[in-house]
Amino acid sequence: MKLRLEDSEKVLLEFAEKEQIVATADKTSIAESNLAAANAALGNIISERIKNEQLWKQVQTATAINLPQLLTNSVIDGLRVLRNQLVTEYQEKSETFRADYPAMVQISNKIKETDRQLANEVKTIKSSLKAAYESSLSQENEMKERIETLRADVLDLQKRSIQYNILKREVDTTRSLYEGLLQRFKEVDVAGGAGTNNVFIVDAAELPRQPSSPVMSRALALSLALGLTAGLAAAYVLERLDDIVHSPEEAERVFGVAMLGVIPKITPPQTIESELADLRSALAEAYRSLCTALQFSTAAGLPKTLLVTSAGPGEGKSTTALAVARHFSVLGLKVLIIDADLRNASLHKRLGFENGVGLSNYLTDSCSALEAIQRTELANLFFLASGPLPPNAADLLSRPRLLSLLSTGLEVFDLIVIDGPPVMGLADAPILSNAAAATFLVMNAGETKMGTVRNALKRLKMARAPIIGAVVNKFDAKTAGYGYGYGYGYTYGESSERSSGDKPDDAGKERQQLRKPQDASS
Repeated sequence: MKLRLEDSEKVLLEFAEKEQIVATADKTSIAESNLAAANAALGNIISERIKNEQLWKQVQTATAINLPQLLTNSVIDGLRVLRNQLVTEYQEKSETFRADYPAMVQISNKIKETDRQLANEVKTIKSSLKAAYESSLSQENEMKERIETLRADVLDLQKRSIQYNILKREVDTTRSLYEGLLQRFKEVDVAGGAGTNNVFIVDAAELPRQPSSPVMSRALALSLALGLTAGLAAAYVLERLDDIVHSPEEAERVFGVAMLGVIPKITPPQTIESELADLRSALAEAYRSLCTALQFSTAAGLPKTLLVTSAGPGEGKSTTALAVARHFSVLGLKVLIIDADLRNASLHKRLGFENGVGLSNYLTDSCSALEAIQRTELANLFFLASGPLPPNAADLLSRPRLLSLLSTGLEVFDLIVIDGPPVMGLADAPILSNAAAATFLVMNAGETKMGTVRNALKRLKMARAPIIGAVVNKFDAKTAGYGYGYGYGYTYGESSERSSGDKPDDAGKERQQLRKPQDASS
């Protein structure tokens, strides 16, 4: 059977060499595999050609640039944005200048040049889509020709493979018979050599009295060590990743600025207005402490012009500025508070004034300072609103009229408090800080990020701003564990009030007595 198998394999190999038939591991031949691959490739090429043809037909007769193929182009998108900007600028200046004004003619020429570039880009895209369609069509025709050639080769191979398959079946049958006889011969040989073995029991197995592992004491000690290490590592990582201002000491140590005051956090149902109205409240006492620190912040005492700003929005700078202005006006100083946030004005809402005329009108020389300044309910407190919000706030603040307003204002007022915009992302705050005699920063405890404050201080220092310190706002002494000074002071004030036997209306009477001289002077 072995010799018969060898002879049949030799005959099969000689026939394959004569007819040039190459057998592969799978059931299909190389020619059939090539034909299947070519058909699959033709399907992909046809899909690509149809897609390119549709894209070319869409843009072939299109006159506008509202097609997705054109709108997704970065160059066309940039030119459209530039054209919109030029058209907007032309419309804005057309309200002031005529069409034959040189600047208007220049903008009109730029619009025409942009339209020409847009037309060229659209033409280029159309040409590229047409070229892609023609290339896909050419590839489709070439692949069809190749498939016809491969189909002829497969048919020829099938004709020559008839005798080859007959010989191959004979080889497979002979091989199966040979392998079966060989397997049976080996089984008989193994069965004939089987005999007795020399295996015997040396020792009987016994049950263990205690487990070999785990050792409880060692496992507990290892778990304790690993837990302690993981806890310390987690605490260290959280401390390193924590970029939030939590306490006044931390802010003073990290930023290197003097801490002028700490404003406590107000919890509902309490409001800022109600707490400020209560002269014995923690919030009112904190703002009085801030104003006292401002009186000793410079060698000359209280700065004449004071800018209140913050690193980001929503950190309480407007409330702080208004509280400082009210405090010093109550002390007898003639105070002017200016809402210099020409992007998001809010002081006029707090004071209940209109915002029709204000700082922006004065800076554009549309009115005088006397026409823009408004009286408040306090005799010594005057208010200059922001006015209509301009599109070029930084340009207005850079004008000399701002310095003129501050210098002439100091001839009338004892203190000018400026409520400025946030420092980060805007150029307004550095300009105002350079014009003011002193600047301090307001930050929220538990919210403001240290990196933001560092960048804000860096920008103010680059503007040569006289920074006198910072104020930590919304500070929760109970949560932060910061009890020295504030926790003692608030508890002492409440206990003294209870011990003196004041009735609930005593605080209101005291506020009315404090307001009487002001009402009389007004």
